This record gives sequence, C-alpha cells and structure tokens, in this order.
Amino acid sequence: MSNKIIAYRPDIDGLRALAVLAVVIFHFNKQWLPGGFVGVDVFFVISGYLITGIVARQLSAGEFRFTDFYLRRIRRIFPATAFMIFVTLLAGIALMLPADVNDLSGSALASLLSVANVYFWKYLDVSYFAASSDMVPLLHMWSLGVEEQFYLLWPACLFIAFAWGGRHWLVIVAVLVAIASFICGQLNLAADQKFAYYMLPSRAGELLIGAVTYFICQNSNYKIQRIYAELMAVIGLVIVVWSLVTIRESNGFPGLISILPTIGVALLIAAGTFGPTVIGKLFSLRPIVAIGLVSFSLYLWHWPVLAFYRYAMGEPDLL
Repeated sequence: MSNKIIAYRPDIDGLRALAVLAVVIFHFNKQWLPGGFVGVDVFFVISGYLITGIVARQLSAGEFRFTDFYLRRIRRIFPATAFMIFVTLLAGIALMLPADVNDLSGSALASLLSVANVYFWKYLDVSYFAASSDMVPLLHMWSLGVEEQFYLLWPACLFIAFAWGGRHWLVIVAVLVAIASFICGQLNLAADQKFAYYMLPSRAGELLIGAVTYFICQNSNYKIQRIYAELMAVIGLVIVVWSLVTIRESNGFPGLISILPTIGVALLIAAGTFGPTVIGKLFSLRPIVAIGLVSFSLYLWHWPVLAFYRYAMGEPDLL
C-alpha cells in the first residue's frame, strides 16, 4: 500500500459541520429537516475514514501501539464526555422525578462505559423516533457507543491484516461485511427496530465504507482529471443533501436506504483526495470549519439542553 502523507483536510471539518448542524436542526424541530438524523451517518463515515488512516499509517511506519491508540482516544473523548454526563446528572436530580433520575443514572453509567447503545436497545421502551424519547437526556450517547465499540475491533483487524500481508483481502472483506451490515439493518427494521437503529452490527457498514474509502484513495496512483473530481463532489453533495431533506423516519432507517448518504459522504471525501474542488473549498470556508472543529462539543451538549427543556415543559417539540 502506498504510504501517502495525508495533510489536514479542512473540508472534512466542513463535513462535520454539515453533520452536526443537520442533527441539531432535526432535534430542535423535526419538521425543519426531516432527514437531519442522517447527520450521524455522516459522522460515522468520516470516523471510519479518519481512524483507519491514523492506524494504517502508524502500522506502515511500525509505530502503532494499542495502548497509545486507546489512551489517545480516552484523552480526547472521556474528559468532555464525563463532564457533560456529570452536569446532566446534576440537572436531572434537580429537575426530574425520582423514577426518571433512576433511568438517567443507568444511562449515565452505560455512557461512561461506552455501551449506551446497548442500554437503550435493552431498556428504552420506545423507539428513537418516538416523541417521548425527546426527553431522555443522554439518548444521543448511543452513537458514541457504536463508535467506541467499532474502535475496539477495527484496529485489531488492521493489525492482523498488516502483519499477514492481507491488506487487499481486508478491503474485500470490509466491503462484504459492510453489505452484510446494511442487510442486517434492513432485516431488523421489522424484527427489532431498536436493534437496527442502535447496535453496531447494523451500523458498522457506514464506518467500514469510510475505512474502504481511505484504502481506495491511498492505493490509487492514478490522478483523475479535475472535472471528474468536481463531478464526484457534486454527486456526493447532491446525494447527502437529498438524504437530509427527503429521507423520513417512516422510510425505515438505517437499512438499505442508509447506503445512499454513506456513498454520498464517501464520494465527497474521495473527491477531496484528488485535489481541491469547488465544493471542497466551500466546505473549507473558515466559518464552516469553525463549526466543524467544535462539532463534538456541540453534539454532546445540544441534546441534554433540549431534553431538559422538553421535560420541564412536558412537550416533545420546541416549536
């Protein structure tokens, strides 16, 4: 595999901004952006791409250590997450009924242990899209659970593939597993909708497509003409925007329909590896990048604030 050096991509931070703004708008009022929940899928593809790049480059250089990798993850994620959970617990004790505080405590512990998605699958008695779920202060932590569980498994797969020289086979297997993941999500929409929405088996496809995008881009020694890179970016953006505007919770999600935004994000990321595009420059504008740089904090805090407001008002929607 070509061990290209990857420079900082401000356009990817711009994609993060698009993702977090879509999620916040959807959570604020679902009618404004019906498919805004797809922003989480955008995050998954980006995460799969970036984390694969970090681990693969370190493996190629002989510098990868599991302990270093997980310590960096803990330092980056845990302090901000733990503080948000602590503040949320304090607010819950002050504002919520005892039974609801008890539920909040369970979800807080699960969130700290990176298994919030498992907790909500097992113990939340309504779907993610139900109106009453809008008043569950830590519900958004399910997505971090999915990511952290993926990070427990994927680096080991990369390590084995690099050690045994099976990197090309890894890409093939990753594509097959991604397809199986989308099918798993589709099959569980009727059998167990909460499993389909919250659990890694039905979400891994989005992360793995991000990983495959990294390998395809890094293995490609062919520099495509700019017009084709621009076309890739346009198609990717159209698919992502279409998904955010038109996909409805009633369509059944994630399932096979989640392939569309996943491919759209992958095209946007891939287009940027072949050189600057007009859309890449748009996503690289400073105000957009600035939002992307604080997207994790914005994602962490927006949901508890909205959930407590709704809990206090007894209303699932703000407007």
